[in-house]
Order: sequence, then C-alpha cells, then structure tokens
Amino acid sequence: MNKIIITILLSLFVFVSCENIPSDVIETAEADFKLVSLSAPPEFVYTQQDSTFETTIEFSNPQSISRVWFNIITEDGTTMLKQNVAMIGGSLTPSEIRGYYGSTILGKGIPTGKYIVEYYVEDNIGAGNDKVHKIASHNFLFISGQQNKPPVISNLIAPDSVVVVAPRSLINLHIKVEDENGLLDIREVYFLVFGPGSTTGNKVNMFDDGKEANGDDTAGDGIFSRIIEVTPTNTKGEYRFEFEAVDRAGAVSNKIIHLLQVI
Repeated sequence: MNKIIITILLSLFVFVSCENIPSDVIETAEADFKLVSLSAPPEFVYTQQDSTFETTIEFSNPQSISRVWFNIITEDGTTMLKQNVAMIGGSLTPSEIRGYYGSTILGKGIPTGKYIVEYYVEDNIGAGNDKVHKIASHNFLFISGQQNKPPVISNLIAPDSVVVVAPRSLINLHIKVEDENGLLDIREVYFLVFGPGSTTGNKVNMFDDGKEANGDDTAGDGIFSRIIEVTPTNTKGEYRFEFEAVDRAGAVSNKIIHLLQVI
C-alpha cells in the first residue's frame, strides 16, 4: 500500500504547474525536496533598457537537489526559445528553504506572443533519467515592441488535376511562407478544401517539419507541405483549395485559391 501511495504522489509532483503548487510533502526515497513558491512575470515587455527576463523558485528540503534550470518554449511546444538556463541557488534559510534565481535575455527579434517557461530539477540521488524532474510551468505574454506584420504566402505547388486510381492517388502540396517578424511568428499554415458543390470547407494543416510523412523536405526553410490522398470513393469534380497562414498575433496572410479537378 505504501508503494502505491508513493507512486501516486510522485506522479503528481512531476507534473505540477506553477498555478497548482502542491501543498503536501513529497514522500519518496529518491528525493524529498518540495516546491514552495515560484515567481515569474505574467507579462514581459521588451525595452532597450530592460531585456532581461528574471524568475525565482523556492524549495524546502533542498539537500537532494543537484541543479535547477528552465527552458522557454512557444505556446504550442513546437519551438525551443531558450534551453538549459541555469538557476543559481542561494543560502539555506533557518526554515530549510533555498531560493534559486535565473535570468535570460529576450530580444526584440522574438515575436510578440504567448510563451511557456518549464522548470526542471536534477536530484543527486537517482540515476539516469530518473534524476530529472519537470517541476512546474509558467505561461507569460512577451511583447517585443516591434510592429507586427502579417505573413505572406506565395509559390504554391499543386497539380491542376488528378486521375484517381485504386487504391489511392497521392497529391503533394507545397507553399512558401514569409513573415517580416520571422518564421517563429508563424502559428499555423493551412488550407480549406471545398468539394464539388460544397460551401463548407475541411481544414487541413501544413507543416515545415522536414518529415517525409508530410511531404516536407527541409525543416525550417519556410516551405510548408502536406500530402493528401484521393480514393475512388471521393466525389469526382472540381475541388477548391483556399490557403492561408496565421501569425501568433492572429494576423492572417493573403489568401491563395487553387482549383483541382478530380477525374
């Protein structure tokens, strides 16, 4: 029974967020530190006078802590903005609480948007990956100060027609996406597909991840791709594709419309 309780408590500890700091002491043979508090700004505005993002975190019973660090990622988790930023531990207080401080520069080249700080602890008791614990996460809004510009899409590569053969025919779609605020500012690229006589489009996302399954050759080159399939069960006729991109501020690109004949 005790082993079951320990496992449940450890799982709760690893995935706790900064908004839900656990109130119970972690009872585990591997590490007995406890997250006490976390401080980080909910909003960070870049200025030439202040570009340093600062955060602190406190633990009780910190003797089993080897090191503490944080990463900053985009809200959708697809891009790592800052990685392994060390947090320096202070003196142990009489109540056995130790604070850790960390900072990093956030430049104006980073697009305005929502980001996530993820906090990690490595203990000095466990072994391998068991030593590393994701302790908390914190969401914040970064305001870069630069004027936001909507993305621009161009150079669509798509066939004008496709002859359907069994069991399926594959269609490779590629489109170039540019943004004056950088590719990191792109939240999503997609197209809507309207079948013959349809007024309702199905949304399909495109990717710039370098994955063969998506038909993308090189990750991060600004060319977003997608492979779709057409089977003999699809209705024959003219399909309308509407391509768009959206940035992290919600600005929408120009629209490209393409007609495809399914034969």
